[in-house]
Amino acid sequence: MRLHARATRWPLAARQTELETFSSAWSRQRCEAVIIAGPAGVGKTRFAEECLERAVQQGWAGRKAVASSVASAVPLGAISHLLPSGIDMANPIQGFAAVKAALSGPRKQRWAWLVDDIHLLDATSAVLLRQLMDAGIVRLIGTWRSEEDLNSAVRSLVSGHDLFRIDVDELDEEGVQQVLQAALNGPVSSRSVHDLHAASKGNVLLLRELIYGALQGGSLTNDGEIWELNPHHHISSPILTELITARLATIPPEDRPVLELLALIGSLPLADVEALSPVQALTDLEVQGIIDVASIQRRMIISLSHPLYEEIIRENLPKSRQRELLLQQVDRTRAYGARRREDPLHIATWQLAATGTAEPALLTQAATLARYAHDYQQVISLLQGVPRSERTLEISLLLGEALLEIGEWQKSEDVLSSINTSALDEGGVLAVTLTRTMNLSWGAARFNEALKLNGAARLRVDTPEGRRMLDINEGIIQTFRGEIVTGRALLEEVEDSLKGIDPNLWLNGAIFKTLNMVLTGRTREAILWANQAYEKHTKLNELVRVPPPADQLGPLILALTDDGRLNEAYEVGRSANKDLILARAPLPRIYITFYIGRAYWVSGHSSAARFWFAETVALAREFRHLLPLRVGLSYLAASAAVAGDEPAAEIALSEAEEYRADFIFADVEECFGKAWLLVAKGDSAQARSILLKAADKARDKGNVSAESMLLVDVARLGGASQVMQRLARQSQVGYGSLIVARANFAAALSMEDPDQLLEESRRMGEMGVDILAAEAASKAATIWSMQLNRRRATAATLQANTYKVKCQGARTPLLSSEITAVELTDREHEIAIRAANGKTSKEIAAELVISVRTVDNHLQRIYGKIGITTRHELKSIFKQGGK
Repeated sequence: MRLHARATRWPLAARQTELETFSSAWSRQRCEAVIIAGPAGVGKTRFAEECLERAVQQGWAGRKAVASSVASAVPLGAISHLLPSGIDMANPIQGFAAVKAALSGPRKQRWAWLVDDIHLLDATSAVLLRQLMDAGIVRLIGTWRSEEDLNSAVRSLVSGHDLFRIDVDELDEEGVQQVLQAALNGPVSSRSVHDLHAASKGNVLLLRELIYGALQGGSLTNDGEIWELNPHHHISSPILTELITARLATIPPEDRPVLELLALIGSLPLADVEALSPVQALTDLEVQGIIDVASIQRRMIISLSHPLYEEIIRENLPKSRQRELLLQQVDRTRAYGARRREDPLHIATWQLAATGTAEPALLTQAATLARYAHDYQQVISLLQGVPRSERTLEISLLLGEALLEIGEWQKSEDVLSSINTSALDEGGVLAVTLTRTMNLSWGAARFNEALKLNGAARLRVDTPEGRRMLDINEGIIQTFRGEIVTGRALLEEVEDSLKGIDPNLWLNGAIFKTLNMVLTGRTREAILWANQAYEKHTKLNELVRVPPPADQLGPLILALTDDGRLNEAYEVGRSANKDLILARAPLPRIYITFYIGRAYWVSGHSSAARFWFAETVALAREFRHLLPLRVGLSYLAASAAVAGDEPAAEIALSEAEEYRADFIFADVEECFGKAWLLVAKGDSAQARSILLKAADKARDKGNVSAESMLLVDVARLGGASQVMQRLARQSQVGYGSLIVARANFAAALSMEDPDQLLEESRRMGEMGVDILAAEAASKAATIWSMQLNRRRATAATLQANTYKVKCQGARTPLLSSEITAVELTDREHEIAIRAANGKTSKEIAAELVISVRTVDNHLQRIYGKIGITTRHELKSIFKQGGK
């Protein structure tokens, strides 16, 4: 795929605020210059070029010059090509006057000059520019590397009342995401955005070279839906390597040992670093921006300022030098007494990297610490250094669990099944059973085998606490496989107290208890329980071997969705996803991204849903987690079909057929892809049949959440009368707010009651379920139109448009007819928008420079056209800035 990653026209997707600031400043009559300041590599030149283009579009004559240290050696060297030809500069006073006269000319041409790197401009050029600016002949756009000093002549160019300064800083993570999507012409996974932001620190130059190198090296790839960066990628951009190597080449040889050591081990306390370099050398390195100094828990910690420095230095270090530095650091740490909690982990890691081996006890201790940090790859690396003959139960469990967490299901089973449980006490039997059954069910989908193993453990467990733990474990397995009713009774054993239960099992059980509550319709109860479990998980995080606390938030996203709290669901989901990225916990992220996608699907935001389902699928493929692939691909297909992308939907569904469908969501919700592709092809009747069959299965399994979703789609596709009573029964039980609202929505559709449809539209809109809000209002508009009630039809059309625009191009039968715009004049529209947003007639009159009576007359005509009588009704129809 041909991309413009290295092109000079790098996208400015993340600089819209700064561009608006420029436009505002440039529009001022007295503006003399706009100076764009910022550190090296943030994209000042590209930004300034866009500013120049905007000025040219407004009629200014644009020219560009680039200042440099070479050009500064000659007066006017940087801008000579901008000056009129044939002017004798032997006499500067006469020459400058001639330049001003020639540039001004009879037509009084307005000039916009872009001078890049203005801090390198020679004094003569700066003086001439100042005179041209003072005369109003030239308006300056200048870029300034903010860390550079200015000579007195140039300083006069960047000061004054009529000069505006725009600071262009490094991009934040959201800015990097915007730039990546624009540069790559498609969405980029959230983890890849995080990694590229961390690697570039938001520096546009570094980001561009990283992308180019990753594309050239094949570590940044697109699966047809989303761009994904290989998490183990290496720098492969020659330009980037040259830039960093040149920067590091300026470091004195005596200061390089500390940089080499930091590149190998990441960060060090100040005391360790001072053993290699004097304090003055460290100060110089900090001033140059090569190292960072941070205060953490009363200790000064030193690290390289940029992760790319680490990689370049490490790649250029001979193996023998790496071994020497690492072993020296091992000796140094031991000489200090190895008192810090993390010292065993460090010593073992350094020894292993230097010699390929270390003491088994030290490796085990280090692996335990790495496990608490959720660094599963390091756990595996450390424990693989222990000979098989010396692997204890603790080592095998740690290794098996770490392999499980990175998706190596079969390798995990090989390790765990080799443990001889016949010689173990009850605690050992439980530990092996819990870990092994999790691997068999979670990863390999061998549910019957997991249940059999759990049953066998009961024969060897005598205590009530042990049997209770096995009950909870069975409840987890049953819920995970979709046997919700069976799982519900067993998961009641998960209570507020952890007394007598392994913390790891309690926290895992808490997740599935929340999930079971949501699926069985106990939405409000699930929200309360999930928040309690999250708080407890946070407090116990240092004591347990489970994913980070954010894992508890997955089912909470489902509960908030079913309760009609969509904005909260998105917020919780994005926060959990970010926490899991930082914690390097990819498997829980598969489910978090799925839950987020499901929330966006419910809301009708098809593009957002498609992105998150694409991320689910990419993660599941990467970590060989086959269970969620079928349902993830099905929802991906549904999102594509609703957006009108039938080929993409076909591809996703074809792949989905390759995977099993006995995962809790897949056995009932995997039909959405097929159903909505049929809808896209015009066969709503067959789609309804598929959805009804799945809804029956959901009802039989006690899955209220899925049944509600399936039935409301049947209603949307013309089957409201078929499902109205079933949805009504759900609303009587008192489930989540959205489940109840769906029942009311279906009833209004079935009865074709436009007033009720418009009311349900409003309620759905308040919840954030924009697709149902748009469809209800659209249906009301159709009914009123057929009744020749033009004013009511217009009002409903306006309300439908308000929600439809949020659905990102979603196409459904209820939205298939073109919704016509209301016939308001431009003036009426201006007044309607302001009135809907709370402004009084007097305030509107002042803003539009008309009389209050005129405002009121316009409002009466608006009310008549739309079919309303009050401003409150107007507010429910119009939103800020649109119809």
